Amino acid sequence: MVLLSFLVAGIFAGAIRAFLAQVGMFGWIPFLVADLGAIGTSAWSDRLVKKGYDPLRARKIMLTATACFAPLCALAPYLPGAASTLIVFSIVAVACLSWLFTISVVVAEAFPVKNVASVLGIAGGFGALGAVLFNSFVGSLMGTVGAGKIFLAMAVLHPVAVLLLWTMIKKEQPKTHSIT
Repeated sequence: MVLLSFLVAGIFAGAIRAFLAQVGMFGWIPFLVADLGAIGTSAWSDRLVKKGYDPLRARKIMLTATACFAPLCALAPYLPGAASTLIVFSIVAVACLSWLFTISVVVAEAFPVKNVASVLGIAGGFGALGAVLFNSFVGSLMGTVGAGKIFLAMAVLHPVAVLLLWTMIKKEQPKTHSIT
């Protein structure tokens, strides 16, 4: 989401030559849509649980559905105007924020209670490191490889995360102790 905030301003101010006043008037829209959309996707996942789905499976279904929209970001450098850019960024922002809201719930449902804080701390640390490295290189890469390739690389991140989610994250199986 932090990178998205910089990119919204950058795309508006640079690629589509919007005036700074337009950025101020419309740049907040993707974030409002993301907030409302992520609350909605979380509520959808809760409704799946109420319908009888296993909680972890319900979260995975919701995350998979939202991740299907994330690759739309690959279109960003090629969009014809501010309205289409706002729409695409808003949709992608919903996907990003839905993942941000829900991944800690997935961790709580998939790992033993005594390990949840450690797993979230390790994941948060690596996430922050990844963001620092990614943001450090994006500026220089934008000038050399172009925005299209940067957005294309970003477009595959959520689908890769879905593959990891379904293959590596399993429901916790408590150990049973037999008395002998």
